[in-house]
Amino acid sequence: MGCNLALCCIVQSVWQPKRAPLPTGPEAEEVYRRWLQFLDDEFVRHSSPERRAEIVRDQLYQLYLGRPHGGKLNLTLTSELPGNVLTLALDPENITLEAGHYPEVNRELYARRKPLLWFWQMFDRSPVGLNHWLGLRFRCMLGRHLF
Repeated sequence: MGCNLALCCIVQSVWQPKRAPLPTGPEAEEVYRRWLQFLDDEFVRHSSPERRAEIVRDQLYQLYLGRPHGGKLNLTLTSELPGNVLTLALDPENITLEAGHYPEVNRELYARRKPLLWFWQMFDRSPVGLNHWLGLRFRCMLGRHLF
């Protein structure tokens, strides 16, 4: 995750650099803020693990593949297996995280948070996750739903 989330959020709200980093321009900032607000609203509105997994899957699909999720996979063609693996791996319901292996984990609490943990990890690994301005705000927004 790279940094302590609480510290990141405190630094963001308290520390004011001499020159605040800006996204590439006002249009980018407006789009980034709208996307973060949309995600925040969706995670407030939907707390079921299944719905959160759908939201995360759909967002990751667009971030990684540049198009909306949809359609059935052709699981019979071997030439499409790599694409199918990628598509399935973007869905939090098709992956395992380390915490899922521990018997002492509260399964109900973990189920609600697993899609968000996957979103955090996949965001950080995406090209979009390299954007410091957006990344800090994304992690703070998501952290409010995790911690």
